[in-house]
Amino acid sequence: MRSRIAAAAWILLLAFLPWNPCQAADVVLGERVVFRVPDEAQAAALTARLEGLLQSGAAAESIRVGKSEGQTALLWGDEVLVVVTAEMGQANSSTPPALAAVWAENLRKVVRTGLLRVDRNRLELPVGGEQVVRVTGLAQGPLEAVSASPSVQVAVDQESGAVSLVGVAVGRTRVDLRRGNGREVVWVHVKDWAGIDRGDRSPGSRADGRPGGAFRHGHSVLGPTRMSPAAGIRPAGVALRPRRAGDAAGASDGHPRG
Repeated sequence: MRSRIAAAAWILLLAFLPWNPCQAADVVLGERVVFRVPDEAQAAALTARLEGLLQSGAAAESIRVGKSEGQTALLWGDEVLVVVTAEMGQANSSTPPALAAVWAENLRKVVRTGLLRVDRNRLELPVGGEQVVRVTGLAQGPLEAVSASPSVQVAVDQESGAVSLVGVAVGRTRVDLRRGNGREVVWVHVKDWAGIDRGDRSPGSRADGRPGGAFRHGHSVLGPTRMSPAAGIRPAGVALRPRRAGDAAGASDGHPRG
């Protein structure tokens, strides 16, 4: 009899005990806890969905508190992430709307950081030139960088998250960056000299970017040669004589006079 009374009392006690957040599972993006849900399976499913939405470029501004079948819910756009129950609110000494608002703000902050980000995703460099791209974000694991063609050589510094890109041959290519579930692309244009395309060379220039010979394509290094119409042309081997006071205007043209 006493055992039955004790069992009944224990059942009643469990019915009135709130959900214990210490036994909850964390929903984590990167190393940040966004919110907690009752079990591990739900937490794992939510983490996967959040990473997918984040990778697809969903905006932080579309995270909001709304309703799902009459209950308070956390939504990302039109997608319901989690229904915030009264038990969840009670376990966090809050109400479902207030708790959902806190979770929404937590998630917005994480989303603004992103899984994987680069300081620039388009760059130009000459053959033999090098530039460094800085990679940040919440994604965990080793950073990988793969060039789609041999025209760009890449090297990764795992500690700093810096990716070195060296131009090897003229052309355009992409470098794919991966870390965990994070993805980014850097578009690279390798040019043949001093950052200028072949088609951009001016007349008289050389392949290394320096001026060519004294004349090329009818141009000197100082520009087109111009001559005054009034200038006289002296035949080779004929010396000029000094002009005498009695000479007429224009007589000193370099030709002998009788």
